[in-house]
Amino acid sequence: MKKIKVKGGLNIPLHGSVDNLSNLEEIRPKFNAVLSEDYFGLKPKILVKEGDVVDQASPLFEDKTNPGFNVRSPVSGTIHSINRGGKRALISIIIEAAQNEEQKSCEINTNISQTLEMSGLWDSFRERPFNRVPELNSLADNIFINCCKQDSLVLDPSLLIAEENDYFIEGLKRVTELAKTICYVVSNEELNLVQEGCEFLTIEGGNQTGNTSTHIQALKPIRKSEKTWSIDWQDVIRIGKVFINKKLCSEKYISITGPNCSEPKIVLTTPGASMEEVTAGVANGLVRRISGSAIYGSHGDSYTDFLTRYSNQITLISDEPKATFFNWLKPGRKDHSNSNVFLSSIFKPKAYNFDTNTNGGYRAIVPIGVFDEINPFDIDPTLFLKSLAIGDLVALRELGIFDLASEDMAIFSYVCPSKYDYVALFNSCMEEIWKEESS
Repeated sequence: MKKIKVKGGLNIPLHGSVDNLSNLEEIRPKFNAVLSEDYFGLKPKILVKEGDVVDQASPLFEDKTNPGFNVRSPVSGTIHSINRGGKRALISIIIEAAQNEEQKSCEINTNISQTLEMSGLWDSFRERPFNRVPELNSLADNIFINCCKQDSLVLDPSLLIAEENDYFIEGLKRVTELAKTICYVVSNEELNLVQEGCEFLTIEGGNQTGNTSTHIQALKPIRKSEKTWSIDWQDVIRIGKVFINKKLCSEKYISITGPNCSEPKIVLTTPGASMEEVTAGVANGLVRRISGSAIYGSHGDSYTDFLTRYSNQITLISDEPKATFFNWLKPGRKDHSNSNVFLSSIFKPKAYNFDTNTNGGYRAIVPIGVFDEINPFDIDPTLFLKSLAIGDLVALRELGIFDLASEDMAIFSYVCPSKYDYVALFNSCMEEIWKEESS
């Protein structure tokens, strides 16, 4: 089996990880939601109204930029609320789940794309460079199947893949039907699987080896003449379950993790689950619930406090506001810094203090080499991030923005001494480029 080694990256010493399946629990929350932010470039045509009764995989809204593709309900139940923001933009649709819901049957079509669309799984695929759901009935040149840990706290996917081995193999078989050339299956540990049309690889390095962008850059860099898709290991399993059981699959494994989690565990729940319900009883003190990792995830108010479409993890960290005396001049015996400005770089505590405080203010970007030290991507990080900050779209195209996704910017935001949110800046620039290219 081929091995990939990635230099750079950053391992953040968070605690509260999940190491095994001994603490598996099943939770079916009362409320589930579909969030519009999960779909890049979305222009929704809403097909339901508050109070409507919907079945599992019933269409909730159509994406007018992708004809024929519908975002579907993860559960059967009643439309509890349709929430909008500024300029009436859709934020979320919340569904109150029906009690004692049974799995609905799914008709298997000879057209695999139609089967996946009708079962609500077509959005399992995302096409680079914009990480958009691909056009219905289209094929990819290359498909990257991510079976890696995308955060140090989550359970190794290979353990769950072994539990769902038959479904995973069937899912691989179906996914390869959508690839013109090959599917790359990338994992941290050897999976010991064989499937025609797939190449299995292992990857070594820092936490960012779990980012699909590192796999693409190492194996098959993006070209304008080729279509490159990606899919997560869990969606491969769900596709396998649909084709074997001939029933809709509305379940997902989630790692409940973080410094403020009293009982890290694995939960089998529904996509779009209420994070408040799923984490009830394990949150210590005033916490921020994050769908995803602590450095790249989302949280929100009652409209958006739900598991996002592509997250396999909920992270709990302290959200208690603190006034820090002397700020970065404090000793910091239990505070983590990549720049080694605290005593913790000498004493190496077993557990660091992590919370939502930024510990500093905004200032001009300071080129002191912090980005080069942790950069795992094939870019000039300082020049790239400066171009992001000023919105220079021409320079960003030349510097490799199409090779990256917003998740790749998270480590740069973490180590930035200037406190820039490069994830938000990246998304803003990509939206501008999308508008230019799609107009």
